[in-house]
Amino acid sequence: MNRPIIPPELADMIIDHLRNDKVTLASCSLVNRTWVPRSRRYLFSSLTLNKEAVRNLSSFQRLLEQNASICLNIQELSLRNSSDSLVEYMTSPPQELFHILNRLPALHTLRTAYITYPPLHDLSPRVEWRPHRKLRLLEMVDTSGSRVDIAYTLSLFANTPVDELRIEDCMVYESMYPPQFDSQRLMFLVSRMSGWEVTRLVLHGVDLTGGYADLLTQILSPGHIQCLTAGEEPCIDLTGSYRMLFDRFGHRLSHLRLDTSSLNVQHINGTELISHSHVVLRAYLVQCTSLQSLHLQISSRRIQAVAPGPLESLDSVSPLLELVSRTITEITFGIGDCGDGACINMWLRTVKWEYLEYSLLSLQNLRCVTFIAQKELFGDWGRGRAPMKFLDYQQEYVQYQGLPALHEAGLLAFE
Repeated sequence: MNRPIIPPELADMIIDHLRNDKVTLASCSLVNRTWVPRSRRYLFSSLTLNKEAVRNLSSFQRLLEQNASICLNIQELSLRNSSDSLVEYMTSPPQELFHILNRLPALHTLRTAYITYPPLHDLSPRVEWRPHRKLRLLEMVDTSGSRVDIAYTLSLFANTPVDELRIEDCMVYESMYPPQFDSQRLMFLVSRMSGWEVTRLVLHGVDLTGGYADLLTQILSPGHIQCLTAGEEPCIDLTGSYRMLFDRFGHRLSHLRLDTSSLNVQHINGTELISHSHVVLRAYLVQCTSLQSLHLQISSRRIQAVAPGPLESLDSVSPLLELVSRTITEITFGIGDCGDGACINMWLRTVKWEYLEYSLLSLQNLRCVTFIAQKELFGDWGRGRAPMKFLDYQQEYVQYQGLPALHEAGLLAFE
C-alpha cells in the first residue's frame, strides 16, 4: 500500500489508542511505511530482559548497535535476573550495562531485580552512566548482599537524579571480608554518592536493621527528599531503624505513607513485633513538621489477626492525629480486604468512629479524608494489591453513621 486510506491525524490517534496492544501495533507497522515511526515509538517503549539476556548483555548491546532507531524509543527498561540463591551476583562488569544505558536518550524508568554488583575490581567504574534526563523511577528489587555490595551497586546509579527511588525485598548479609577492610571501602563509596538527589523514597520489605537505614541517611540529599513510603510487609515493619530516616528527613517530608499492617501482630514464629504501635508512630510523626498528606495502610491480615478490636491500629492512630502537623491537608486510610468484603465489614463494626471523627475535625486545614479499599493478593510469587470498591451500604455506613460531620462538610471521598 503506497498511500494511506485514512488521514494521518486519524492514524496517529488510532496508534496512540493502541499503545498498550503490542500485537496490533506490530500489524499497524506493516500497513503503511508512514505508520512505522509512531508504531515503533510504542512497540519498543518498554523492554524487559530476563535471566539469559541479563547474563549476556553484550548480545543485547550488539542488537542495539545494529538497530539504532530502536534506542530512540526505549523509555522503560527492566532487567530481571531470576535467583536460586539468597544473593545473585552479576558476573559481568557494570560497564556492559552502562554502554547500553548511554545509548537510550529517552529512558526515564529503570527496573532491576535480583541484580547485585560485587566490588571485585576498581570501586570507580571506567565507564559511568550519564543519563540524558532525570529518571522518573529507579526500582531495585532484591538488591541483597553485604553492606559493601549494596553500597557499590547503589553507587553505580547515584550520579543520576531520581524522582522516585523504590527499594524492595532487600536484605543485608554478613561480609566474608575483615570489618576494617569493608569499612574503608564503605567510606569511599559513601563519599562518592553523598548528596544523591532523590525526591521520593519507597521502601517495601526492606530490613533496615542491617545498616540499610544508616547507608540511606548518609547518601541521600536531605534537601531533595519530599515523600517517604515505608513499612510494607513481610519484613519487620516500622521498627526503630526507621527512626534514623525520620530524624534525618522528617522535617523535609510533605508526603508520608506508612504501612501499619504488622504493628501489634504476632509474627509467624509467635514473637511480638512491636508492642506499642502508637509509641512508634508518635516518634515518627513529631518529626514531620511540614507534612501535607498522610496515608496509613492497614492490611486484611491486620484486621483479622488482632483481637478483640480488629482495627485497634486505626483507633490507636486517632490520638496521634493531634500530633500531625497543622499543615496537613489530606489523610488517606487504605483498608485491605480478602476480596469478599468481609474484612471491610469487620472494620465498620469495630472502629470507634466518634473518637476518629473528633481527631480529624481538630485538623483545621484538612481538605479531604479518603478511604481506599484494596484486594490483597498473597501467594508463592509474592504479594500485591488490586483496586476494589466499597459497596454502597459500606460507603453509606461511613458517611451517615461513622463520620457524618465530615460527610456534611464535603470532606469524605472513596476510591
